[in-house]
Amino acid sequence: MGDDGKTCVQGAERQELECGAAQDDSSLVLDVPGNAPPMHGPQQEPVSKVAKVHCQLNEHERANRDYDHVEKLWDAALKALGPGWIVNGDTKHRYKGNLNIRREGVDAARLLADLRDIAFSLGSACASGSGRPSHVLRALGLNYRQSRSSIRLGFGRYTKQHDLVDACKRIAAVAHAQEKLDA
Repeated sequence: MGDDGKTCVQGAERQELECGAAQDDSSLVLDVPGNAPPMHGPQQEPVSKVAKVHCQLNEHERANRDYDHVEKLWDAALKALGPGWIVNGDTKHRYKGNLNIRREGVDAARLLADLRDIAFSLGSACASGSGRPSHVLRALGLNYRQSRSSIRLGFGRYTKQHDLVDACKRIAAVAHAQEKLDA
């Protein structure tokens, strides 16, 4: 207890907040008497208000880090796939954690069967499991054959770049081998 009648916690390691973020703080000042809300810092803001602002800042910071990470993954995936792949849809105005690509002459269903240990999908999520070409890809102007040569890779916060690059290199190699067999 401090001289002013408040409990001062020095060197608090980490305080878990509702948003899942952790707050590092070297000094928390809490009002002890009555039912007054806990107070924080020199401005004596309620801890709950400070925690809320801290969570909002952490969420914004996290969103920026996620965005940057996904952008890097997108670039790394396209580089690892190499030439000959075409991105379905707009390359600028989209969520880049959803990479929908095609390669002329590739049978995407056969590619999926040959690479069962890599998680990727055919077409678009809207047509998943239906056996039909994606109406989304058709609406983008792809014909039946182009839709059938399309695959979809999803990645995000927990995707490691080296795992994605390795997967894309394997996809590209199997697609290239498939083209040689069909030639």
